[in-house]
Amino acid sequence: MSCRNFFGTSGKVALATTIGLTTFNSLANKDVEALFTSNEYPFTLGVASVTRWRRIMDKISS
Repeated sequence: MSCRNFFGTSGKVALATTIGLTTFNSLANKDVEALFTSNEYPFTLGVASVTRWRRIMDKISS
């Protein structure tokens, strides 16, 4: 089995498992509370900061 096939199959299995468990738990538990709540805006860095960070990391790794 090649590395590409292994990771592709592993990803599909993980996705199917996650969807199955999420669907099952959603149907079984009607009263679910959020584990984390925040009133702050979660995306404080913005796209420009992430792009800049990725370009720096690309230069370091090459």
